Amino acid sequence: MKKLIFLIFSLVFFQDCFSQELRKVVSKISLAAEEHYYLLSDKKTRQGEYCMLLAGDTIQSGQYTEGKKSGEWRYARKGKTEFIYNFDTGRVVTDTLGKARGVIFSEGSTVFRMLLAMNVVYPVEAQMRKQTGTVLVSLTIDVDGTAKEIVLEKGCGFPILDKEALRAISKIAEEYPWHPAINAEGEKVKTTIVRPVQFVQ
Repeated sequence: MKKLIFLIFSLVFFQDCFSQELRKVVSKISLAAEEHYYLLSDKKTRQGEYCMLLAGDTIQSGQYTEGKKSGEWRYARKGKTEFIYNFDTGRVVTDTLGKARGVIFSEGSTVFRMLLAMNVVYPVEAQMRKQTGTVLVSLTIDVDGTAKEIVLEKGCGFPILDKEALRAISKIAEEYPWHPAINAEGEKVKTTIVRPVQFVQ
């Protein structure tokens, strides 16, 4: 009888310890929607499946374990897989030995464009003067995935817009890492890339 009581107590205790109630959340970020779960015991901790949708297409999907990305995450653009990253091994799974690959933004190119749209502030003064153009900003991505040497590659002829483009790209580069380029031997290489920032009315 004592063994039965102990067994029942143990099962109840361990079930409480290991089962976690989750609540599904759907939220909007700019033009995209996020679907994820969080722990009822801690509403800041994401747990379980996650996906980000843009115009009906999944642009990010993966799993959270105790608030951290885990396992393989798929990043897509226009319905096609851009890359798959394994957070447990810290590797881009879609890399192929013998084939070089360029720099990849850690959240995918679609999210990079969304972040750029959310962070660029079109200066009112430039809007009033009907100043438009495309600014090219270069970034050097080091082998550790950090962006360095963020400089104006080519201005649009309006210093106020050039300055804003540099500010927005720098902000994103500080907040998010990159997956560095690799050569055909699979070695990480320092690479300079150029990203456009458009100002249109």
